[in-house]
Amino acid sequence: MPISPHKPKPQRIETPGTARFLTFGCYQRKRVFRFNPLCSIFRDHLQYQADKLGIHVWSYVIMHNHVHLMVYSASDTPVREFLTVLKQRTARKGLHWLAEHQQDVWTSLHDSKGQPLFWQRGGGYDRSLWTPEHVAKALEYIHDNPVRAGLVTDAVDYAWSSCKEWNTGEFAIVNPAHVPVA
Repeated sequence: MPISPHKPKPQRIETPGTARFLTFGCYQRKRVFRFNPLCSIFRDHLQYQADKLGIHVWSYVIMHNHVHLMVYSASDTPVREFLTVLKQRTARKGLHWLAEHQQDVWTSLHDSKGQPLFWQRGGGYDRSLWTPEHVAKALEYIHDNPVRAGLVTDAVDYAWSSCKEWNTGEFAIVNPAHVPVA
């Protein structure tokens, strides 16, 4: 049997009952989420797909060129399926909005074959969180991301994050069910 010159794709192992910390970026680290309508598109799809597929969103932050999520599957839906649908629907609507409102950015999101891409290819960062300590650290990391990036001085002031939901207890997108830290 000949040896394949292609590197095998790593398999993501999903363990029911564990939280997942996910990070994925925009194509070529373009700052597409500096436009509030695109943040709204992503957040709306996040809420809709999570509700539809039985995924609990524990935290999120939409940065200018990437997104962090912490989720928990409360159903039989694999997190990878949720993430695929979320990214596909966001990309479709996001590229359409950019083509209509930010033509120069839309043009910059084309690969060498002329194909428009919203997300960076590949799986991004995906890690299971096994302990309450890991969940707490991931929650803090996600919420402090805009502060570390110099976008705000207090994480609660960043509009595109779940930090305010956690601070007020008024949950809109976040579903704190099963969160081992509160």
